[in-house]
Amino acid sequence: MLSQALDVAMAALFERQDLDWLMASPVPLRRVLVVRMLGIAATVATMWLLILGSTANALALMGEPRWLAAYLVVGAMALVIAAAGAAGAVGLVARLGLKRARRAVSALGMVIGGVTFLASQSAALLSPELKASLWQALSPPCCGVPSGAEWWPARAMMGDPAPLAAVLLAAVLMASGAAWALARHFAAGAALDPPRTAGAVREAGPGLDASRFSRGRFGALLHKELRLLRRTPNLIGQVMFQLVYAVPGAVGLWRNGGLTAALGLGTISVFVAGEATRLLISATAGADGAADLAGTAPVLPRAVTAAKMTAAGLGTVALMTLPVLAVGAEDPGLVPALVAGLACVTVGGLLLGLWRPIVSHRGDLGGRQAGLGINGLLALVTSACWTGATWLAMTGTAWAAAPAGVAIAITAAARPLRRMSK
Repeated sequence: MLSQALDVAMAALFERQDLDWLMASPVPLRRVLVVRMLGIAATVATMWLLILGSTANALALMGEPRWLAAYLVVGAMALVIAAAGAAGAVGLVARLGLKRARRAVSALGMVIGGVTFLASQSAALLSPELKASLWQALSPPCCGVPSGAEWWPARAMMGDPAPLAAVLLAAVLMASGAAWALARHFAAGAALDPPRTAGAVREAGPGLDASRFSRGRFGALLHKELRLLRRTPNLIGQVMFQLVYAVPGAVGLWRNGGLTAALGLGTISVFVAGEATRLLISATAGADGAADLAGTAPVLPRAVTAAKMTAAGLGTVALMTLPVLAVGAEDPGLVPALVAGLACVTVGGLLLGLWRPIVSHRGDLGGRQAGLGINGLLALVTSACWTGATWLAMTGTAWAAAPAGVAIAITAAARPLRRMSK
């Protein structure tokens, strides 16, 4: 809820096109803030009402109507989270400006999502002894729910009248207090014009250094691409974040030790390399805001293309160095097949990104991903094929050629046809 509320609050409070009209109207801005907070609460509560409501409805039909209180408790939680999201959005805009606040919200969303995912996979990350002691510490000391104040939300969810009333009252008071406290700061942030809210003020940088151009044309192009990758909002964090979703599986396999651990870690690293390459090449090829400028520069087009592919490839190589070293420490004989698989998935991803780029704005690449689309689906399928081929190659099976052939065929088919000149 919090991750979604931060994102929705930024759009609802500062990115809507009717803010100027509302500020010029006789409607108090505190009322505007309250209404939009209610909209945020309704948005973040919808999914959880669908999930928990079906269970509550079934229990009510089975003779337990008290469980319908889940609707009220989820609504109360949504009010509190909406207040927290609004406070976070207003505070970030006041300190960072609108553009940098948007980047910070995207980063916070990734962190919250990653932490939630790791918490949901704690069974694979914790030892059996630690899991047993943690469960014993969190479980109620007896059957039912204890009567302490910290258990009131749970008792409210079960329909206990007094805790339910207390939870609803607390949520309303917290949301009302947040709206009252944030109204002035919200008005100040909404009144800023886009150049001031963009956080565009920068410190004076160093003067032009002629030594930057002494590395040659290709070196200058590569330096430019690497700098753009570094400056793309949250892109590096999202590329590194690909590893978070591989942690539970890698930890579970690593505990087994030996060949199983090395095979598992190597296989996971190949798939992550494919996804990382897709993000990096999208930033260099699909989100190039100066493509026309590069086209008129006194350099060959293939030099520009080579610089883009080299920059994206170097990012993937840097990301995959640690997994290769870990596999080598466990079983050095698997390293050649692993390195070959990583090289193939990287080259395949670079070619797909060059021929079928995922066109978008650089500022959107570090945020939440939209639908895959046909280009993203092709990259995902080829990454999966190279992952299977690498696993088969590391196990010494000749069938590795089959998925590798499929990946090569898909990549070759994605190459655009050259136009015939008259």
